[in-house]
Amino acid sequence: MTIQLFDKTSDEPVDKLSRIYGMLFFAALLLGFASTLLYRKYISSNHIYDFGLADSLPNFFAVFGFSYLMLFHYQKKVGKTSPHYFFISALSMIAYEISQRYESGTFDIRDIIASIIGSVVAYGVYVILNKK
Repeated sequence: MTIQLFDKTSDEPVDKLSRIYGMLFFAALLLGFASTLLYRKYISSNHIYDFGLADSLPNFFAVFGFSYLMLFHYQKKVGKTSPHYFFISALSMIAYEISQRYESGTFDIRDIIASIIGSVVAYGVYVILNKK
């Protein structure tokens, strides 16, 4: 049994590339939750120093996943995408991280670096997927 996603404006099934974007979003979402709920807890409870990876992985997966959520949405609606979505995702997460400094007083440069790396990796995957 196969499940097909349908666009709300037509009865046409979503194309293969949009499906891949959607799967990448859900994979990033699951890995982000796993890194927050499982990995971070394990590292913290066992007093393991992982160079701050446990704290920054959620930012990496958030930018990666948000990029592919936007790509999935616009590929499905418009039929084309733009690499600007990776920049927008990273910039949004960086703005959020900077705003935390003023709201709660916490700021971590490693989160910003993880956001930038997440955007670059997501763009690299995008380039590979869109090679013709």
